[in-house]
Amino acid sequence: MNQRVPRILDSRYELHDVIGSGGMATVYAAEDTRLGRQVAIKVLRPEHAKDPTFRARFQREAEAVASLNHPCIVAVYDTGAFAPLDEESRDDGDPQATAPMPALKPELEGDPTVALDAGDGAAQVPYIVMERLRGTTLKDLLAEQGELSLDDAVSYAEDILDALAYSHEHGVIHRDIKPANVMVLDRDEEDESLGRPSRIKVMDFGIARALTETATPLTETHTIMGTARYIAPEQARGAVVDARTDLYSVGVVLYQMLAGRPPFDGTTSVEVAGQHLTERPEPPSTHRPEVSEALDEVVLTALQKTRADRFQSAEDFRWALDNAARGLVVRAPGASADAAGAHGAGAGSAAAGLAAAAAYGGRAHDQTAGGYGPDSTSMETVDDPYTTATGEQPQLEEAGVSGFFPQAQDEYSEDELYENERNEAVAAKRRRRAAWKNTILGLVILLLAATAAGAWLYYSHELNKPVYVDVPAVRNVAQDQAEESLRNEGLKVTVKKEYDDSIPSGSAIKTDPREGTQVEKDSTVTLVVSEGPANLTIPTDFAGQSEAYVRSQLEKMGLVAGSTKTVHHPSIPAGMVVDTDPAQGQQVANGSTVNLVLSDGKVAVPQLVGLTRDQAVAALTDKDVLLSTQIETEHSSQPAGTVIRQSAAAETAVAQGSTITITVSQGPAGTTRTASPTPSASASAAQEQEDAQQDSSDDSADQTPAGDAPQTASATPNPSASRRG
Repeated sequence: MNQRVPRILDSRYELHDVIGSGGMATVYAAEDTRLGRQVAIKVLRPEHAKDPTFRARFQREAEAVASLNHPCIVAVYDTGAFAPLDEESRDDGDPQATAPMPALKPELEGDPTVALDAGDGAAQVPYIVMERLRGTTLKDLLAEQGELSLDDAVSYAEDILDALAYSHEHGVIHRDIKPANVMVLDRDEEDESLGRPSRIKVMDFGIARALTETATPLTETHTIMGTARYIAPEQARGAVVDARTDLYSVGVVLYQMLAGRPPFDGTTSVEVAGQHLTERPEPPSTHRPEVSEALDEVVLTALQKTRADRFQSAEDFRWALDNAARGLVVRAPGASADAAGAHGAGAGSAAAGLAAAAAYGGRAHDQTAGGYGPDSTSMETVDDPYTTATGEQPQLEEAGVSGFFPQAQDEYSEDELYENERNEAVAAKRRRRAAWKNTILGLVILLLAATAAGAWLYYSHELNKPVYVDVPAVRNVAQDQAEESLRNEGLKVTVKKEYDDSIPSGSAIKTDPREGTQVEKDSTVTLVVSEGPANLTIPTDFAGQSEAYVRSQLEKMGLVAGSTKTVHHPSIPAGMVVDTDPAQGQQVANGSTVNLVLSDGKVAVPQLVGLTRDQAVAALTDKDVLLSTQIETEHSSQPAGTVIRQSAAAETAVAQGSTITITVSQGPAGTTRTASPTPSASASAAQEQEDAQQDSSDDSADQTPAGDAPQTASATPNPSASRRG
């Protein structure tokens, strides 16, 4: 006879669709009608529920696990038990008998659906009520992405270690840490604001432990615990496990998140188990070069074959992982340098483990489990199941959500729970009475809530009527004052800048909406601020000013002072501005770049040789040269009065106001020529020439021409006289 699950459990839990199913249990989406929250209910399969030994030991184990309360562990709200209903209950008009008890899947050949005796007290089927999670399993995430980012992998591993540290402190060893038992929650607003990855929840605490206590030794019952890909060497050998066994499994999961593949893989689970016993894993960086040496060291330390060489606690593991994320290499306390490169357990232990695995028929079971959530449709199926030497198959739990805890937590009182009531008639009567009370109470609460909601809506409408204000006039007002005026009216301000030929830069042009418009208080008004005229004229008074002054003036105008270059100038000191590029007085666009032309304090010497003395003096005293002149004379073949030499070569750059010496020809030797004075000759030079002529006329005995001795004269330019215009 087919057994069915009541639609409503304990007069409060309304079951909906099946969201997961495995060899040990079935998970339903449900609603707690008493507290109005969505939950998940996991129901033990009937063939396990009728075993009194399993139920008693399972309850003792569940009491310890149900006390776990940690943000990284799936929360348990309630537990209970119910008597399954048969198909005939539907003929009696019982609307609750609508959820069929799932039969064991036909993967286990020859295993028929187990019928329960509804009248037997042992036939009470236990269930557990837990939080319903929104997200995906780490297994599905890895299947989709292959490898995770280094930050996400480290964050998820740290959360798993936090959960294990808490459970180990309470004496609970997980024994089946794997990606299928880790739920990655949907990233919420808090995660985004803190810039952290999604949070995780560890599931299935205590199930493997409860199954171990129920069964006889492993080699006798052929019960296989854990998943071959993630089990520690001691689990593969059938040895006693402890907290460090969980840390090895975390190391395997971390390896897979970093490298995109587990450290060991093979065609059968017995091959994988043998690799855990004997082979040394490659560093994750072998498969992913960006993994640091520090992370390699942490993962390889966690995967040591000998427990003494691993991290000794989840806190140690997490501390080392946190340091490795910052590039600090940390080895497990007590681990030797040789241990990091060793192959692990000895040959004897490895041989024993492989022999135990081979006794199961040479095949291994890679047990996986799926999660539950809004996108989950079913639990993972059994892949490559173990078989015993006699062809017998073990009982396997595909734990995808959480453990089973038949004992309720302290959240509910005894009056709320009926699991200890043996008299079903009394229990039914109490349920009906409680249902009437709940119905009346619900109606009263509904009426009060409707009244309160109506009053709230009315007063919120009256109190929250929009308040309108006028946009003030702020044209031609400085930006700060304009913003203050708008905010004083209860308006929010956004600033937009535009060019305007009439409004000075930094003052308001207009508002949008325009001034005088009525808008709701707390609405946003756009303030348009002037950036000055679109085109600007470069001032004409920059010549002779310092570079710093000209740059500041350009910036104030809204122009950008660009690069500099130097030119010769006869009068503007070195480093001072000569001109701009574009030139002074030209118009440029607002925000344009204006380069500066600076004086280098030097002047180019003109070509003087070949000119007459007067032409040379005029060239040196030109307004674009303004150099002083010193004149020397000597006999030469050149015509008298011609410049035959100059002290600085043509086009040579000399300091402003420097003196240039020119040598003027007096003609061939033996001739006397009186050079007519030039306007630029000094009085002393003219006097010397007169004295020389006087001496030559007085010497009657041996007359020597005045030109036989070199004559010098200097001419100093008068800047005020030599400037043109």
